[in-house]
Order: sequence, then structure tokens, then C-alpha cells
Amino acid sequence: VNQSFVIYFRVIASDNNKYWIGFSGNIKNTISKTKREFTRNQIYNTTEILMQENVISAFNLGFEHLKLNVMQIDCVRLRGSDQNINAIYFEFKFI
Repeated sequence: VNQSFVIYFRVIASDNNKYWIGFSGNIKNTISKTKREFTRNQIYNTTEILMQENVISAFNLGFEHLKLNVMQIDCVRLRGSDQNINAIYFEFKFI
């Protein structure tokens, strides 16, 4: 809701379960969390966004109570807004 975009990374953790780590452009800075998903919402006041995020650190923050390690990132998913249907150009790299 009210998201201009969400970038999700699906990780396989050391318990062999899959979890989603999300980074969202939103109208407020919040965190959304379920049993298998952790999304950090952030306000971006521009149309061009450069994000540098540590997926493993975000996993540890969102699921610290599980005491698990990220073994693999197996999927990247991008979801745009259903209100703002402008083109989204997406590029990522792991460093």
C-alpha cells in the first residue's frame, strides 16, 4: 500500500527455508514483518534512486531471533506501483 516500488530478495537460510527481504519506496519510513518476510520502507524524494543495501545485514535485523545464516540468494523480484505506471529501469549487482 502506497509503495512506489518494492525490490525483494529471496534468500535460503541455514534452516533450508526461504525468506523474503524487501526494500520499498513508500510515503513513510516503516518496517513490515511477517513470519517469512521483512520489508524496510523508506521515503525517496526523487524519481531516480540509487540504493546500496546489505541483504545479509537486513536478514539478520529482520530475523535475528532465528539465529540463522543466509546461504544463498536465489531470486530477485521487483514490484512497481499500480498508481504510478511510469517505466521502471532496474539494475543490480552483488559486491
